[in-house]
Amino acid sequence: ELQAAGDALLAQADPPGHGERVPFETSGSTGAPVKGVHSRLALTLWNSIVLRDHLWHRRDLGLRFAAIRRTKPQRVGPEGKTVAGWSASLAAAFVNGPAFLFDTNQPAAAQATWLLETDPDYLHTQPSILHAIVQEAMARGRKPRALRSISTFGEMLPAATRALVRAEWGLPVEDIYSSVEVGFIALQCPAFEHYHVQSEMNLVEVLDAEGKPCRPGQVGEIVVTPLHNFAMPLLRYAIGDFAEVGPPCPCGRGLPVLARIVGRARNVMRRADGSVVRPPVDDLFKSLATGILQYQVVETSPRRLEIRVVSDAEIAAADVAAILANAAKVFGPGFAASVARVASIPRGEGGKYEDFVSLPEAARQAP
Repeated sequence: ELQAAGDALLAQADPPGHGERVPFETSGSTGAPVKGVHSRLALTLWNSIVLRDHLWHRRDLGLRFAAIRRTKPQRVGPEGKTVAGWSASLAAAFVNGPAFLFDTNQPAAAQATWLLETDPDYLHTQPSILHAIVQEAMARGRKPRALRSISTFGEMLPAATRALVRAEWGLPVEDIYSSVEVGFIALQCPAFEHYHVQSEMNLVEVLDAEGKPCRPGQVGEIVVTPLHNFAMPLLRYAIGDFAEVGPPCPCGRGLPVLARIVGRARNVMRRADGSVVRPPVDDLFKSLATGILQYQVVETSPRRLEIRVVSDAEIAAADVAAILANAAKVFGPGFAASVARVASIPRGEGGKYEDFVSLPEAARQAP
């Protein structure tokens, strides 16, 4: 609907003091890109949430900050780029240290080399990139020396990635949940691994299949009403994500809790009973002899799964059998699965990696 509406969603006039309109365009990673505008006032609120995230997690703004994210080719070359501060908005209020940028489209080996050589105090990147960098560094027997913590964005953060970073680098991972259309939706609590809704910026609802608010422990679809972007008002915008509602947090912040972000509609599986789950795909590849570099499970048609694997050698027959046995445990009865070795698993348009994809025809026909 947002794509089809186009300029019809734009306000005829903005309230005084809301500033100029700034156009945006989504990555199009799950369909046609969405275009729209933000008011300057709304973007100022975004910057305040960025600052909140830094302060919540007690980052020292005077230290070295590195980001591996999607960039424009003319802005950041293959060698990366150094800039004077973390961001212009932070520099307006705080003295902040140098920042270093690198592009998501570079191979994991190049990203790992850049990170190890740059050796920042903080890293900001997507979960799948982080996972690949840790594995690459492990293969070299190296790890960053100065790194204090890592923040992630743009994808669902798997528990396996948190565990890998903690086990190999001894570092916390602090996740951010946001979208281009509405801005920051939730930040990870500094004391726990669940998320606090950013209620000052967005009214966030989690609704069940009947459109009723979910209770703690229930998974539902997220709808968001931005509170400050009067240039393009959105009411109960369904961004296509699912989350689990959490109970009140004992940290004292008082903001609503999301226990976990389950994922986008195309990245979750709907069971026969109607429940929505994000399959723990990493459980398929435990205790294998073959070196698995990357993987993805695709529901190609209702109840049919193709398990795509990038490996450093031909997959041993025993490992194929183990993967299929694990798949039966993870996905349950009624699914037919096959294993295919592939040369690579490309990222989507927005540089995002998806470990589970339910193709549209599968989602439409599934009971």
